[in-house]
Amino acid sequence: MQPLCRSALSSRSKQQGFTLIEIIVVVLIIGIIVSFAVLSIADRAQDDRLENEARRLTQLMRLASDEAVLLGIELGLQSDGENYQFLVLGEQAAWEIYETPGPLRPRKLSGGVTMELTAEDFTAPPTPEGEESLLPHMLFLSSGEVTPFRILLSAEGATRPFEIQGDLTGKINMQPVEDERR
Repeated sequence: MQPLCRSALSSRSKQQGFTLIEIIVVVLIIGIIVSFAVLSIADRAQDDRLENEARRLTQLMRLASDEAVLLGIELGLQSDGENYQFLVLGEQAAWEIYETPGPLRPRKLSGGVTMELTAEDFTAPPTPEGEESLLPHMLFLSSGEVTPFRILLSAEGATRPFEIQGDLTGKINMQPVEDERR
């Protein structure tokens, strides 16, 4: 009977725990799953940043249109592709930066977001750096009219760009670009 107990004991001691290969395989699988999760979250963060920037710009443009009507002033938007600012037509018929501590102050697009502005079917060339030309690419008039425009906001790593469109009546809308119309 004793040989039976020894064989049961030795087979039991051989099956305790995991082998090194089993542990390595499990760690490798967990590592792959975590990598995919991190990459997915990073891509989503860029999409969220782009969407937030598109929403902000849409609301600022609606505000500029409303402010032009309420204050009876002519406002313009100027962009160099990475920055944008609102301009006001001054008393001497010259465009000036709209100096306001509020939301219509000059802004820089966040983290890798770029802007392409097309007004009245004409793509606005970005204002060269260092050049102090204060000419707007589009207008918000005191009559409520807006230069018909299309702004394409995109970012490297984002899954889809956003488009902001405005028509002559002052209606401004934002939507993601679903196809390759870029």
